[in-house]
Amino acid sequence: MFHSVIIATKGRPLILQETLASLANQDCPPDEIIISATDRSDVEGVIGSDIIKVVQGPVGLCHQRNTGLRALDPRCELVSFLDDDVELATDYCHQLRHFMQENQGVIGVGGRLLLNGTTREEAQTATFPSSCWRAVG
Repeated sequence: MFHSVIIATKGRPLILQETLASLANQDCPPDEIIISATDRSDVEGVIGSDIIKVVQGPVGLCHQRNTGLRALDPRCELVSFLDDDVELATDYCHQLRHFMQENQGVIGVGGRLLLNGTTREEAQTATFPSSCWRAVG
C-alpha cells in the first residue's frame, strides 16, 4: 500500500526537521513525504531525499493541504495529514497501513493527542498502551 504523508508548515523549519526525523525513524516509513510550504524559508535546512517533495502555495491549512494533494504520486493509496510538530510512535505508519488493509470499508481514521506541552525528548521516551484507531466512514 503506497503511503503518502502531507505536512503543511509555515515558519517552523527547525521543528519540521525534527518531525521529518520522526518519520525517518518509522519501522515502515511512508513512500513519499510532501511538505507544503508557503515560502522557501519554511523549509530552510531541510535535508532532501528521494521520498521528500517540497511544494509551495498559498497560506492556510486547507490551501496547503490541497496543494499537497495535487502533488501526490499517482500510486498513492493512503494519505496522512500530519502537523509539522508531531512526534510519532515508531510503529505509527505500520499500524496505520495494517489497520487500513484489514478494514477496507474505512475511508478515514483520526488520531488522538496523547501528549501536549511536553518536550520532544519526553514524547520520544513516553510509553503508551497499544495504538487505538477511531474509524470514520
